[in-house]
Parts: sequence; structure tokens; C-alpha cells
Amino acid sequence: MTDDEQRLWRRIRHELSARYGLSASDESSALAGGERNLALTFQHDDDRLVARVSPPGTSLQATAYELRVITWVASRVEVVPVPLSALNLDQCIAFEDRVVTIFPFMPGAHADRHDAGVRATAAHLLAEVHTHLLAYPETAERPSHPRLSRYDWTRSALWDWLAVEAAFAGTDRQARLADFAADPEPARLIAELLPLLRDERANAARCVADLAANRRLLFAPIHGDFYRGNVLMLDGRISALLDWDDTRPEWLAWELARAAWEFSRTDNGFEPARAATFIHHYRAAGGPVNEAEDDVLLPLLRTVQVIEAMWALTDALRGRPWDPGYMAATNLRALEQLRTMSALA
Repeated sequence: MTDDEQRLWRRIRHELSARYGLSASDESSALAGGERNLALTFQHDDDRLVARVSPPGTSLQATAYELRVITWVASRVEVVPVPLSALNLDQCIAFEDRVVTIFPFMPGAHADRHDAGVRATAAHLLAEVHTHLLAYPETAERPSHPRLSRYDWTRSALWDWLAVEAAFAGTDRQARLADFAADPEPARLIAELLPLLRDERANAARCVADLAANRRLLFAPIHGDFYRGNVLMLDGRISALLDWDDTRPEWLAWELARAAWEFSRTDNGFEPARAATFIHHYRAAGGPVNEAEDDVLLPLLRTVQVIEAMWALTDALRGRPWDPGYMAATNLRALEQLRTMSALA
């Protein structure tokens, strides 16, 4: 932990005693893997717990929505951890300009997407989660988390396409990208494929608008980030489904397409046969997205790649960490590959 994180923990520790009645240990350690939140593990008597500390400015209302979904699913799916309640029965607390939530520590290692058995087990879990979420009783939108059909494809909290175009649209884009990538090869590949991204961004906006206007796809809260890093394995079984930060009402087909991608991608794109097998296992386990929505899976997966690419390039411009190697060899190469395919399932 950094010195700043240690000081933050000491302040949080006093709040946990006063508002949760927890006798939190003096020492804490930061768990690896959190992209936005800081996850601090600590002891309370014989129990190991995790304090999830949000970034500054996180909405308390948006977090409360997430925790309602988690609690509802956890009562039906045993591998979803239940947040602890404070003394006043709230499931999270406002602390300074952050939101703190306490969870039990869930042991396990990240799922291996290269293991066929793990991929099948993950698909079965997604089917179970989707089946229960279809019956979730709350219909309200999640604050600050718009559904795909309401995305602004030009500017959002995550991307700024106008800034990306201004920075990298010229004939010197490879040289400009080299300023943000230590390795010249990813910069070359990204520069080569940027015209593809420009076309696919326009296609994604049209596709989503058309689906919203003309299709009645299954719609319910989703997990939002179903990938190997949030699926923990222990003794050959799934031990936890973590990180519901991005849960929101959405087309279930979008999450199925994204999950099939996450569990079939490689260092140089992805393997369509693995994606199709993932979808097969999902349906064999009773997953509600059936063959009637097969035709939307491929275009929705292309939107996933567009979103990831715009997000990464915006992070580069804003001086945030990004992975040019992943974007070039996996994200954009997969987008190029997807354009040649007629179906995902």
C-alpha cells in the first residue's frame, strides 16, 4: 500500500468502528485487480473482510442501486458475496467524498479462459445469473449508468471521440501515437486500423439505434463486467462472482456477446469457435437469450470493441494508464476479424 492509502485506511478504520461496530485491524493490504475502486482487506476478529473504497465523486445513489441488485442476486446465487450492513442497516456509507462498502473476503484465483471446462462453468453461471435477473422487480434506471441505447457515441464520461479525432486523424497519426506508446509496433498497428475504428463507431451508433427502434430484446439488470478477473475459482469450482460496479438495466444479449468474447479472446484477436461453444453452454444451462436473438450478438460484440478502443485512446490522451499492445493486437484486430464474420453463435 502507498503512504496515501495507509493514511486513508486509518481514517476509514475509525468510521468502521463507529458505523459498523467493527474492530478493524490496524493493518490492511490492497488487493490487486481493481480498475476503479481501492479494495482493502483487513481482519475483524476471526473474519477477513474487504473494504471497497470508491473513487472520489462516486454517486451514493448509484452505489445503492448496485447493492440492491447484488443482495437480490446473492439470495439466489451462492457465489455472489453479500455486502455487510452498517449499524443503521445501510449497505454502504458516505465517507469524505467517497463511498465505502464492506464485503466478506472471497478466496480463489482468476478463471482461466483457456480452460474449456472453466469456460463452460462460467457460461453456466452467466445463464443462472441472467435467469434470476430477468425476474428482478425494480425497473428504474441506475443513476449515472445509461443503457447502451442512450449512449452518446461522441462524448461520455469514458471517451471523447472529437479529441481522439483531433489528435490522431491526420497523416502523422503514427508519430502522434508513438508519443503515447513505448513500443512502436502497437502504435503502427493502431494508426493502420484507426480508419476502421472510425467506420465501426458510426456503424455501432446506427446498429444500436436500429435495435432500440425495431427489436424487443430481453432487458434486465446485467452484471456489467463478466470476465475472468471477476470470476474466481477454487478447487475446480467457481467460488465468487465479484465487482458489480457496472450493473445496470441492459440488453442481456449485449452481456452474453461480451462474455463470449472475454472467454474466447486471445493475444491476437479471438477464437470464434470458443465463443460459439460458450453460447452453447449458456443455453444448455437455461440461459434466457435464445436463438431468436442470434442475429444481434455479432453486431453487439462489435460495439463492445468500439467502446473499448475509444475508451483506451481517450485514456491515453488524458494521461491515464492504457495498454496499446492489447488495443492493437487484440481489440482492433478482433474488430477487423468480426467484420468478416456473418454470425457469432
